[in-house]
Amino acid sequence: MYKWTLWRRAGVEKNRIYSEFVSGQNVERQELKNCLKALEENEFCLFGKLDRLGRN
Repeated sequence: MYKWTLWRRAGVEKNRIYSEFVSGQNVERQELKNCLKALEENEFCLFGKLDRLGRN
């Protein structure tokens, strides 16, 4: 089952789910930028796999 399906079942709105299939080595992470920009005060991000966030 795809992780986004689990997020949807947990009540996360579809427009609040960000997904990308690029290397963590790539510095141009448009979806990550969009996600962080969309965060409001007292909100947080959940990551399916933390090791995909970056290399260091």
